[in-house]
Amino acid sequence: MKGKLYGIGVGPGDSELMTVKAARIVGEADVIITPKTEKKMAL
Repeated sequence: MKGKLYGIGVGPGDSELMTVKAARIVGEADVIITPKTEKKMAL
C-alpha cells in the first residue's frame, strides 16, 4: 500500500484559520487522525 502522510498543525490560534493548501488536503483525505482532546470540535 502506498500513500502520503501530511502533518497539518493548527496551533493555539483560531482553528478556522488554515492555509488554502491545508484545507484542500483535509477535504481530499480518505482518513483523518487527530489527537484526543477534551474540547468537542467538529471537523
